[in-house]
Amino acid sequence: MTDRARRRLLLLGLLVMGVIIFGAGINWGLPSLDYNSILVGSHGIALEAAAARLPNLKQDAPADVVPDSPLEQTQVVPLNQNYAQAARILCRYRLYSAQPDEMITFRSLAQMNPAQGEFDPHLYQYGGLWIYPIGAIIDLAGKFGILDVGGREVYLADPSMFGRFYIIARAYSLLWGLIGIAAVFAIARRMTGGTFLPAVAAAIFIVMPAVVDLSHEAKPHLAGAVLILLAALAGGRFIETGKIAWAILTGILCGAAAGMVLWAAVALAIIPVMALRARAANTQKITAASVATLAAVILFAVTNPYFIYHLFHNPAVLHENLSNTGAMYHLGLSLNGLCLMAVGASPLLLIAGFLGLAVATHKPHPDAEGIGLLLAAPAILVAVPFFLLATGKPGEYARFAVFPDVALAIAAVIALSRLKTSRFVLPILAAVLWITTALYGSAYLSGFVHDNPSNPDSQRALAAQKLQDILAQHTTRPTLGVYADPAPYCLPPLNLIDWKILHLPPDYTRQQALQAAEVVAIPVSSINPLDWTQTPMSWANHPFDIEVRQ
Repeated sequence: MTDRARRRLLLLGLLVMGVIIFGAGINWGLPSLDYNSILVGSHGIALEAAAARLPNLKQDAPADVVPDSPLEQTQVVPLNQNYAQAARILCRYRLYSAQPDEMITFRSLAQMNPAQGEFDPHLYQYGGLWIYPIGAIIDLAGKFGILDVGGREVYLADPSMFGRFYIIARAYSLLWGLIGIAAVFAIARRMTGGTFLPAVAAAIFIVMPAVVDLSHEAKPHLAGAVLILLAALAGGRFIETGKIAWAILTGILCGAAAGMVLWAAVALAIIPVMALRARAANTQKITAASVATLAAVILFAVTNPYFIYHLFHNPAVLHENLSNTGAMYHLGLSLNGLCLMAVGASPLLLIAGFLGLAVATHKPHPDAEGIGLLLAAPAILVAVPFFLLATGKPGEYARFAVFPDVALAIAAVIALSRLKTSRFVLPILAAVLWITTALYGSAYLSGFVHDNPSNPDSQRALAAQKLQDILAQHTTRPTLGVYADPAPYCLPPLNLIDWKILHLPPDYTRQQALQAAEVVAIPVSSINPLDWTQTPMSWANHPFDIEVRQ
């Protein structure tokens, strides 16, 4: 067998491994009627009628704002005083997944009207390269009868049909994860040579907690990271060859990264680094940087035309939309960023990555230095704000460091390649690195596989049963305190009428909460990078803390 055939066979095996790991549990936390008897109890007819009367979304509403959500409050507010309020909560359990951000893609698509040429997504953090392909795939699936593309009433009656929308979007993310396997393999091969260490790098990528988590979610962050990897690969080819075609492709991929998700615009840092490191005359470097930048801008504009339109004609629209995200972040200094990077990569891999970074910086390999800098530039631009904004952030924030995590994983493999050990020791060290990373990733995979309504032992099912048992002990309507609008991701299924649900002020202590309500239910969230059983990034199979007033 030739080296090329062996390399292709190895990559095929890695892709199969990726399909298995990324695809297992792809149907986690989807809306369905499995919990319907708990949600509606004996009030099904009244609640269904109230849900049917609810108004649709306003066409000009930002896609990432949940309609009629209570803002931060200073007093306790009842959330289900009548059937209309309870029906609004019911709609969330019928239409939302257990991941709080997945719904905004479909809310964005729902506000478009292709028949009238209206394609404004009203959502600009996620790019058109994410939203429009998902919309096209959904439309195609509807034409083939895989799902019904209709009004809200269709999905309220059959939530599992809407669940297929999530599976389609998650499959799109999965596809980018598979492309990422090939990209990591190619980059590692360029930087280390051979096939063993590139295979190790790709195998580590597959089981990294951040990658396992994001490949199971309908969110564009993994796709954005993969496009930056591809841009670095193309930029490396320009450095080596000086051919303008590689510069253009680099620009296209940089624009595609920004067009997928806005934070991935850091890919543009690859262009000046590529030009400076190229083995070419200064005029050719300037030309390459110019055409690459132009290609990036054109690609972004083509995939995000409404972003460009509002930027010049109505910037207030962009400001309002982006400020919804900006309001959640505040500058600060703490070690939380380092802990969260360990959550996304796994502790040993993070340490090995920093060691690899030190090795590569101290003794750069002439063939690897160029592409290493192309990876480092966007990684630093992500890592610095990540650390500055990480203070007080929960575990799910770790997903935003996925690109630096992947870059450090590649650096860890570089560290292995520089070790002067026997050929027997290197596979052992590589196996230790992969196994420890896989241990952390396996906890996330287990959560996705087990978070299914058909599993009575899932954390969601156990919490729902506990609330049912507490409810059965009361002869009058008990009160339940929550800190967020009831939805599948923050509250287990419960009877929406027989419980009196109270929205508590965000600064209420546990003691104050139990004074205001007889029962308090909140998702458990803790960050301990050394505990491999924790999955702070993920919402799958999330445990709930249910406390009863004594």
